[in-house]
Amino acid sequence: MFGAASQSVSLAHGGYSRGSGFEQDKQPPLHPPPTGGGWRTFASDVRQGRVPRAAAPETRYTLIMNFIFNIGLWLPLAQAQEFWKPADLLADMFPNSETVAPVTLTLDAATREQGKSALGSKIAESYVIYRAYTGNHLDGYAVIDEQIGQHEPITFAVQIDPAGFVLRQEVLVYREKYGAEVRNPKFRKQFEGKSVRDALRSGSDVRIISGATYSSKAMAIGVKRSLWLVDTFRRQSLGHQ
Repeated sequence: MFGAASQSVSLAHGGYSRGSGFEQDKQPPLHPPPTGGGWRTFASDVRQGRVPRAAAPETRYTLIMNFIFNIGLWLPLAQAQEFWKPADLLADMFPNSETVAPVTLTLDAATREQGKSALGSKIAESYVIYRAYTGNHLDGYAVIDEQIGQHEPITFAVQIDPAGFVLRQEVLVYREKYGAEVRNPKFRKQFEGKSVRDALRSGSDVRIISGATYSSKAMAIGVKRSLWLVDTFRRQSLGHQ
């Protein structure tokens, strides 16, 4: 139904790239903008017939749109804030472990449907789960994943103990302009001790931060999915023993 295959995966977890840039219209405006006296002189020219009346609305529209476009270039854009690099965070989560190795959990269509029903959101075909070992002793798991906030994906990590309970949750990269309060220790502490049996409903099981509603919900969804993934992996592993 589902399988796991070890593979060598770079700890430099996938970056997020977005297309950027724009191409301005190379065609000149239909009518030249007013000069000298500005709109008052331009309106007078229209009344006196020096500019066709039909040109006025189009010219005004062109100038307004150019103004909005140029102002938009100066508006501050949300910049990605990187708080952890994956390798550094994994080392911090498992400071005494001898190895932290990635394994790919591949899910077939039936299992993805089960996950969608359990989580209320779409499940991808595969995920990477990190396992920490000291000798033959399993120290725990970690999932590094992304979940959409209001507009942008939030890169987060969840550390889970061998029994399937959350030990720690962190935000690696935050890309929204607002809502970074989900990094606060008080908010993240809500997930500690939770397992796949916990509903993690936003607003009841998980406190929503005012001004970070979408981000709060995104972290609740992300942690719940991480728990389900590790639980699925654990059941699969036990089934192969």
